[in-house]
Amino acid sequence: MALSPLTPSIHAKQRTAEPQRKIDLAMTVKFIQSWSTRDKWDKFPESPSFAYYNTYSLKALNAEISPELREKIVDALKSCQMKDGGFSAGPGHGADSNTIFTYYSLATLDLLNALDSIDGQQAVVYVRSLVRKDGSIKAKADDAGATLATTYYGVASLGLLHALEDEDEGVGRQPEDGELERPEDDDRHLEELAARVEERLGQ
Repeated sequence: MALSPLTPSIHAKQRTAEPQRKIDLAMTVKFIQSWSTRDKWDKFPESPSFAYYNTYSLKALNAEISPELREKIVDALKSCQMKDGGFSAGPGHGADSNTIFTYYSLATLDLLNALDSIDGQQAVVYVRSLVRKDGSIKAKADDAGATLATTYYGVASLGLLHALEDEDEGVGRQPEDGELERPEDDDRHLEELAARVEERLGQ
């Protein structure tokens, strides 16, 4: 005899009775830290996005980022900046700049307070060169069009460089007295959104 749709199954009762599983954050930190010491063909950081995943996760968990790890990440990202000012996927992965890699490089350096280690002025020039007539921002110079995702990465990159004002106002301007900065909660939301978008794009 078939069960009525309103009759709860035995499995459903068991699921609701089970206590929520607790997360051992210490083990999570240990896993993230171990990733940065991998000695394989794809040594950490494999790309700017992986550098960001590691840095953001450790900071979110209030885990220590050693001076050695910080230097390793900063040096890797510095090597990703191309002559046009944008950032590539990294040594051995081509030399084409991309707004996605540019964003993750800048976001990681910002978390490490190391934005002054790269040519921020040239990075601004690169991102602005990708702006189309309709206001969208391409991922790469040779792309025919742009998407909401690539536009987000461009806007977020310019935001990290304090370069969202009009070009004739200059770049790198800090908020003046009385101006409101974007709340940290908004920054966190944008970062999480970027990670989800990248996952959707298969990066």
